[in-house]
Amino acid sequence: MEIIKEFWNDIENAFTALDSEQSMMALVLAGIIYLLGLWTAWLIWGIRARRRMKQIRLLESKYNSLEAEHKVLTAKQEQLTLDFEALTKEKETADAQIVSLQRERKAFEHQYSLLKDENSAHMGDIETYIKKIDMMDTQIRNINTHNAQLEEELKATGNTMNSLAAVQSSFNSTKDRLTVVEARIAELIGENQALRSELSGIKPIDTTNTTDTSLGIADIDDDETDTSHIIIGNEEKPVDKIHQIGEARLAVQDAIGRTIPMASMNEKDDLQQINGIGSYIEKQLNELGIYTFEQICAWDDAIIEQVTTAIEFFPGRIKKDDWKGQACALKNGSTNKDIEPVTTTNPKTSVQLNNLKIVEGIGPKIEKILKTADITNLEVLSNADLDTLKAILKKAGGRFRLAVPDTWAKQADMAVKGDLEALKKYQDHLDGGKEPKK
Repeated sequence: MEIIKEFWNDIENAFTALDSEQSMMALVLAGIIYLLGLWTAWLIWGIRARRRMKQIRLLESKYNSLEAEHKVLTAKQEQLTLDFEALTKEKETADAQIVSLQRERKAFEHQYSLLKDENSAHMGDIETYIKKIDMMDTQIRNINTHNAQLEEELKATGNTMNSLAAVQSSFNSTKDRLTVVEARIAELIGENQALRSELSGIKPIDTTNTTDTSLGIADIDDDETDTSHIIIGNEEKPVDKIHQIGEARLAVQDAIGRTIPMASMNEKDDLQQINGIGSYIEKQLNELGIYTFEQICAWDDAIIEQVTTAIEFFPGRIKKDDWKGQACALKNGSTNKDIEPVTTTNPKTSVQLNNLKIVEGIGPKIEKILKTADITNLEVLSNADLDTLKAILKKAGGRFRLAVPDTWAKQADMAVKGDLEALKKYQDHLDGGKEPKK
């Protein structure tokens, strides 16, 4: 502050020391300097203004260029949007065509399997008829030999021609039967050739006139078998039941890709993590095209009924074990430890429900066979029908085919209900698990 005061005092003293003429000169000089400063500032401002105007013109030019480019890009964007919408519609159409083609492929594969199995059945019939023809040829040769012997005997003994006429009649009858057999073989050969030509072209067929060989059903000769039953493998089943199973399988397979997500063997989950599904049932589900928890989670009541029929499972068991709920939980990352396990002990009677050996007639080996077939506890056994039990034992082969399971479901039902005293009396009445012969 002192320095500033001294500076102004010095200036004041300097002006005080000047006379009037010198003051005028100082003022004129100051005015000239002021005007020079203004002129210099004006020049500098003009130069800067021109530069700014030039920059503004350049920016306006760039702006106009960018605006033109913006319009071109906007037009291109609108065109690309239209192209994208068109491609989206084409993709939706293509996806629909792919789904349709996949269904057609399934139908053709099914028809091909039917034709192939039918052809195999016809080939078996042809081989059978060829054997019959060989037998007929042998019989004809024997008859011819016998006829020749009779002729010799007739000539030698001079008997009447009545005996020869009877032999000739038998011979003619045999020839007539042979003619019928040959005609039937020719008809089968024609059918076989037609089937071969259909197989080569994979032509659609009328499935109402074919047998569902996808279930292993062979053609049946109406003259030799009971048409109310069909042999599947080693098991005899009613035709109505086979039709129901076939229709149920087709219904489930048709739902895959619609209400049930599609899946392949490569995406397969361990379905045995679901309580109530063993290795046999898992295999049955895989044959239907069910591989994942997500697919089971998508089942509705109608599909559950169809699956129950298709795999020949116990009615109501899938809902009771809550396969769908378990599958949804497993799909969402839960483990089988998080799922409430199936009760293995009757809390009222302390009966071990998974101990099938309580039933008279079931030993350790038969218990293992039943559990492999997903009859895992007494409650399931009590609901099992007799035909199912017989089929399981028949499939096991050996001496197990001789087991008689007629009373097993009844015994299991008594054990489940806790009526152990009645069960003991009933078992005392039985003879090795079978009703005693009267």
